Amino acid sequence: MYKIVPVYRLGGDEFVAILEGEDYENRNKLKNDFNERIERNMKNDSDVVSLGIAEYIRGKDNSCKRIFQRADQSVYARKDDLKHRKARLI
Repeated sequence: MYKIVPVYRLGGDEFVAILEGEDYENRNKLKNDFNERIERNMKNDSDVVSLGIAEYIRGKDNSCKRIFQRADQSVYARKDDLKHRKARLI
């Protein structure tokens, strides 16, 4: 089970959660679990949201902005994938 981490609203429908410790170490499982839920939601015509993950890269990231930009790219790539897959289901 995952521990509860703080979630911050960036604006509109965008949120950020900063993973630490065990949650950070298990980030790929967390992402896979989340995406499996979204897959079930698509099949049940329920709510569908997109997830993107970006990691801090020591020596490359000199601001949070760079990390958020990569996370945004990840979110929008997933969102496009979900839209195309949903169109095929219809």
